[in-house]
Amino acid sequence: DLIRTFCLPGDQPLYCQQEDGQVVLQQISDYCPGELVLTFDFTKKTFAFVRPQAFTRRHYAGRICHVQVVGNGVIETTADHLFFVADEDEYILKRADELCEGDLIPVARDFESLHNAKRILKQDPSYNRLVQVPHRMARLEQKQVTHLPIREITTRDFEGEVYDFVIPSTQNFVAGQLPFVIH
Repeated sequence: DLIRTFCLPGDQPLYCQQEDGQVVLQQISDYCPGELVLTFDFTKKTFAFVRPQAFTRRHYAGRICHVQVVGNGVIETTADHLFFVADEDEYILKRADELCEGDLIPVARDFESLHNAKRILKQDPSYNRLVQVPHRMARLEQKQVTHLPIREITTRDFEGEVYDFVIPSTQNFVAGQLPFVIH
């Protein structure tokens, strides 16, 4: 699974832990090798920072899906990026261009530092700098996910660099305005 086609535009927010242990919310394009990426273990129902096996970057010209859930959380991905969708007692994988209004997407729930991070991001919507996430982010590791329904999916033309991770242990990472758990 090292040759990936599904990706995120470079401006999408990503939760990372730097080598000094500091947790930051930054653009995926600003990821540096050695940083750990926030993931969710669906079996243990816990979050953890994990070292990716690979970080990919490529040029892309095509459609970008703008996925918005109830509560206005948004993530943008290439049309073929895979999303976890809650289905009864399990998750199925759907491409972004196969998602439907009402599909339930896993997001990290109720951690106080997210509110602070979003407030900071509103002050710096360009994401052109690292945004330090308060220390309370460490408590995220004991939290679970909730499922929010998709409110709207739109597409737009895009040409530029896109990015993705290979994380064999959990097959996911946390990214987007809300902390979406994506493949």
